[in-house]
Amino acid sequence: MRAKLNENQYVGIIGIIFIIILLIILFKPSNNESGISISDNEQQYTKAIDLIEQQEYEKAEEILQKLILNNPTIGKYDLALGTLYRKQNKWDKAKEYYMQSIEKSPDLKEGYNNLTGIQMMENDLEGAFKTVEEGLSRHPENKDLIFKKAQLLYVSGQEEEAKPLFEMLLDDPKYPEAREFYEGDR
Repeated sequence: MRAKLNENQYVGIIGIIFIIILLIILFKPSNNESGISISDNEQQYTKAIDLIEQQEYEKAEEILQKLILNNPTIGKYDLALGTLYRKQNKWDKAKEYYMQSIEKSPDLKEGYNNLTGIQMMENDLEGAFKTVEEGLSRHPENKDLIFKKAQLLYVSGQEEEAKPLFEMLLDDPKYPEAREFYEGDR
């Protein structure tokens, strides 16, 4: 004799099946658009960063280009490639990838900072002001961006506007130049 299931038992079984499916989905390893697992990407990214530090630029560039191709919406790979090009004094390429990193991942404060630095070096003060302002609108407490804005104000003849920004950095040992600018010794 077969036991008949009542409606509540069917609902219970369906509920259990639903929970099992949900758990499978939740604990399945994450993949990006190319099907490569996120942890593989992180391992490759770490390897590329290590290669940049070892000045193995060609190998690092190859890894980062693949990561960008497989992860077109993640800006940190563009940021790393921009840094690679900056270290090689390839300013135009570095700026291109820093801009892409900002577009893809606006929360990467390093992209704003590095792009501003290159724009300042190239004496593109208008571009540098625009970039640093955009960065500070997202990261108002970022000291690197505050320092760059203060420098920009100072070199553009706005010393009084720069002083409060330099003053914010006087006690930070990372910014010894802030005191020189603040006291007008530059």
